[in-house]
Amino acid sequence: MSFFHNIKTENISLDFSYLNQDLKFYMKREDLIHPIISGNKFRKLKYNLKEFKKNKNSILITFGGAFSNHLLAVAYLGKVERIETLAIVRGEELKNSKLNSTLKKCSWSVSSNVIVLIFWSGSRPAKILASLLHQQFQSEP
Repeated sequence: MSFFHNIKTENISLDFSYLNQDLKFYMKREDLIHPIISGNKFRKLKYNLKEFKKNKNSILITFGGAFSNHLLAVAYLGKVERIETLAIVRGEELKNSKLNSTLKKCSWSVSSNVIVLIFWSGSRPAKILASLLHQQFQSEP
């Protein structure tokens, strides 16, 4: 069963009766869905996970910045869904330092890997990334 199966969001009624109009206002509090996977991350990952399972993929690869809550959400999803994840981190924030607290938490996944990839002006990130992924996932003879 999917992590997303039983999660519901509720509409909260807002009182604007002082406007003296016959209108009803509702707000959907998607920030309350889950402490890690909520809001737009919830919506995006829900359908990506559906496609992932439909296609019987074996690893979920994603990209994000050094302080990305998206990477954290994907790692958590990997944990609860028992999916191998790979986070590719862009940005110079980690150029001369260790993983920050957000990226350390990405180890939640069953098999989680974090690759720090620093893009700089004038670099060819697509070519560098393709080479890196080829080395990482090269099939054995």
